[in-house]
Amino acid sequence: MIKIVSLHSRNPNLSVAEFIEYWHTVHAPLCSRLMQGLGLRRYVASFPLTDSPEFGGVGADFDAVVELHFDDQAALEGALASPQFNTPERQASSAHLFDLERSRNVICDEASFPLG
Repeated sequence: MIKIVSLHSRNPNLSVAEFIEYWHTVHAPLCSRLMQGLGLRRYVASFPLTDSPEFGGVGADFDAVVELHFDDQAALEGALASPQFNTPERQASSAHLFDLERSRNVICDEASFPLG
């Protein structure tokens, strides 16, 4: 399984609550719809808790971690480069939601390990 992991910071014009609400109600449904038929196997967004001292921190310098899972790197690259995904509507949603200059992405080869 290949995935792209993205660290996104919110648009500074949005509160954390507005950021998460927009993601859940507008951005994620839009991206999910646009990715239909492009080989996306799993779409996960995680939002850091603002206070997690038991793990040595009090938050993060980003507002969301996104994972888009594909069968292979060719499928990932094809989907992200496709006109079907790169619509003006999706680009406007991303510009509304994110501080795009602070976004960071890495392509990863996922490995799962048995528990126990």
